[in-house]
Amino acid sequence: MKQSILVLTLMATGGLTAVLAQNRACQLLTVDEIRKATGMDLEEPRPENSGAGDVNCTYSSSVQKNFSISLHEKGGKPLFLRNRQAAAKRMSVTSVASLGDDAYFASFGPVNQISVLRGDTAILLTIVGGKSGAQPLLSELARKALGRL
Repeated sequence: MKQSILVLTLMATGGLTAVLAQNRACQLLTVDEIRKATGMDLEEPRPENSGAGDVNCTYSSSVQKNFSISLHEKGGKPLFLRNRQAAAKRMSVTSVASLGDDAYFASFGPVNQISVLRGDTAILLTIVGGKSGAQPLLSELARKALGRL
């Protein structure tokens, strides 16, 4: 009985919050939506907590390709600005109009990503090893994800 109370106490004090946040990141897009947009044969999502306030959802493929969603709901604006600055140092970065409050697309080799800011929430969608011309498809997926926040 004491163990059950301990588990419930842990869940009520943060464990459940982390699980719900991870599920929230993985629920922003369906695996079928991502498969259709990217043409990638992806496995079901794997939620992860980065430890820095982000929750990540990774969809892997057997051929070293993947798609991931990172969601940072509190303090997302400073993170978004830092990430944009860091991306500009190592990647080609382009502003994306009419997506959230601010957005940019970055690419380097097989890595393509779009980062979107809405209020204090930042979302980062990343494709590694996907098809070329990723900006339009990432923009459309980002729109869907924003609609589910």
